[in-house]
Amino acid sequence: MSDPGSDAPKTGIEQRRAPRYPLPAYGGQVSVMGAQLVNASAYGVLIEAPLPMEEGSVMPLRLVIAGSKVDVQARVAQCHAEQGEKRRVYRIGLEFVSLPSLLREQLVEILKKGVAPAEA
Repeated sequence: MSDPGSDAPKTGIEQRRAPRYPLPAYGGQVSVMGAQLVNASAYGVLIEAPLPMEEGSVMPLRLVIAGSKVDVQARVAQCHAEQGEKRRVYRIGLEFVSLPSLLREQLVEILKKGVAPAEA
């Protein structure tokens, strides 16, 4: 895995700038409004939602971090349909476009305390 602070171009299959941390479906220290959070990193989140989102679009995203709500901008990096238990769901990778550095640091600290990073 590359250095999370590195701005060097990424190569190969793995292009993430930071490790992803799996999150509980409900009741965790980090969540998003309107969707189920699958995992998170310092630079984005993977969510499951009932409706698709257009790749490349930028949208507002409400994050809840340790009980505090914050609105950020996120770019839809990917969107793939998957069959859920009862209906089709969409796994959507969102990259933070605007996330204040103090909030990013708080997010990383919470994620590190929760669980080990997910495997690529």
